[in-house]
Amino acid sequence: MTARPIRTADQAASCYFRTTVDHPFRKALIQIAEPCNEKCAHCFVSATPRGDYMPLEQIRKRLIPQLADARVTKVTLTGGEPFMHRDLLDIARAFRKAGMDVGVCTNATLVSDEQISELSELGAHMNVSLDGFSADSHGRFRGRPEGFDETVETVKRFARAGIPFLNPLARTQ
Repeated sequence: MTARPIRTADQAASCYFRTTVDHPFRKALIQIAEPCNEKCAHCFVSATPRGDYMPLEQIRKRLIPQLADARVTKVTLTGGEPFMHRDLLDIARAFRKAGMDVGVCTNATLVSDEQISELSELGAHMNVSLDGFSADSHGRFRGRPEGFDETVETVKRFARAGIPFLNPLARTQ
């Protein structure tokens, strides 16, 4: 096994997705929603259909200024399932207004065409959770075999809208 440094003179890995930002900037993973519509056996946040949502005003007035002060230039919105947050688009707009790149980590089963269009206009990128190459293997992890087809179809919709998928091994700015 080869170890990969989390920081070099030019960049720093800043989350488990292994994306990078140029030094001295940072990236933040932000859990905006606790609830999730899936029941993933491997969920690292133990999400359920219940839970709280980070309030939009708290994000605007407190979180964004703190992250800007910490030199954060990229954020990934996550959960639970971030598309369950009624203010997801307003949250993404607020981060873009603050000059931060926005990504969304999603299971891609609850996304509307309107959300896709708006996220495309905002220049957002996606991290989509896909846990296998078939409904059987994906469903074994997710607890819903039908979720595989929903996720694959949404990935195609993202692609048609021109929304990029982050390559976690690529060096990004």
